[in-house]
Amino acid sequence: MKKLLLSFLFLISLFSYGQSNYYTKGKIFYNNKDYDNAIRNFEKAIKENKNDTNALFYLARSYNENYKVKKAIKIYNKLIKLDNTISDFYYNRALLYISLPNYKKALNDVKISFSLDSSQNKLNIIMGYIYSKLEMQDSAIFKYNLAILKEPNDYYAYTNRGILFREIKKYDLAERDLAKAISINPDGIRAVDELMYLFSLQNNNKKQVKEYIEEYLPNSKIPSVIIAYSYTFLMLKDYYNTTEICTQAIDSGIIDIYIYNNRGYAYIEMGEYQKGLNDLLFVYKNHKKNYVILNNIGYAYLRLGDLKNSSKYINKSLRINNKAPYTYRTRALLYLEKDNTKAACKDLIKANDFGFADIYDDEVIKLIEKHCKQ
Repeated sequence: MKKLLLSFLFLISLFSYGQSNYYTKGKIFYNNKDYDNAIRNFEKAIKENKNDTNALFYLARSYNENYKVKKAIKIYNKLIKLDNTISDFYYNRALLYISLPNYKKALNDVKISFSLDSSQNKLNIIMGYIYSKLEMQDSAIFKYNLAILKEPNDYYAYTNRGILFREIKKYDLAERDLAKAISINPDGIRAVDELMYLFSLQNNNKKQVKEYIEEYLPNSKIPSVIIAYSYTFLMLKDYYNTTEICTQAIDSGIIDIYIYNNRGYAYIEMGEYQKGLNDLLFVYKNHKKNYVILNNIGYAYLRLGDLKNSSKYINKSLRINNKAPYTYRTRALLYLEKDNTKAACKDLIKANDFGFADIYDDEVIKLIEKHCKQ
C-alpha cells in the first residue's frame, strides 16, 4: 500500500511539473524578450490549466510587448473575472486602453485599481496623465501634486507635470519641474528630452541648450543626454551639429539605437542618403519593430529613389503605430513622388490631425495648402 501511495504521489508531482514546465519556459523566453516563443509556451500552459493566473498574466504582457493590444485586453478581462481584487490587473489594462487610446475606459480602470490599493503612487501619476489627455488640466495637476506630496523625489511625477506645464505654455514652471526630474535621475531620457525640446520652443535658443548641457549634464557618456542633445539640434534643423554630436558618441564606444537614428536622419537631410540609410539599417537588425526606425528607413529609400522599398518600410511602420504623424507625412511624400495626389492628401490630413505641426513644424500645413483642395 505504501509503494502504491508513493507511486501515486510521484505521478501527481510529474503531472504538476508538466503543467508548469510551459510556464517556466515561457518566463525564460519572456525575460529574454523573445515574445513570440513566450506567447507559444504561455498558451500551452493555459491549455493545460485555463485558470493559471501566472501564465495568463505573462501572456497578456507578452501580447502587449508584441503590439497585440486587443488580445492583451482580452486576457486581462479573463484575469479580472477570475479575481477582481488584484489592483495590477486593472492598472495594466488601463495602460492598454491608453495606448488605443480610450482614456475614459483607462480612467475607470485606474480608479478601480486605486480603490483596491491606494498605496501605489504610480496610480496618482497615471491618473494625472489621463486627465491631461482628457483636457482636464486642473485635475491632472492636482494628481501630480498628490504624487509629489506622497513621494517628494518621484522622477515621473515631476516629468509628467513638467510636460503638462509645457503643453499649457507655462514654460517657467515646466523648466522648474523638468530640471528637478533631471536632478533626481540624470539618466532619465524623457525629462532631458522634454527640457531640450522646451528650450527649442523658446526662441530656438541653441546657446541655452548648450549651456544647460555643459552646466548641469557634463557627463557626455550618458546616452540619454547625448540623444536629447542631438535631438534638440535635429529639431532645430542644425544637421551638422547633430551628426557631430552623434559621431563623437559613437567614436567613444556608445552604441544606442537613437544616437544612430538621429545621425542617420540628419545625414538624409544633408543629402547623404546612403550614409543615413547605413546608420538606420545598422540598428534595424536588432530593432525590427521600432516604428521610428522603420519610418526613417522608408524616408531614406524615398530620397534614394527606391520607391518599392520605401513603401515597404513606411507601411511596416504604420502597422505598428497607425497614429504617428511623421510617418503619414513620409508616406504622403512617397505618394506625391508617385503623382498620387489624392492618397497624399489623405495622409497629409491624417498627419495634421495627429498633431504634426504641434510636434514638428508647419511643413504639412504648407503641403496641404499646395496640393490639396479644401
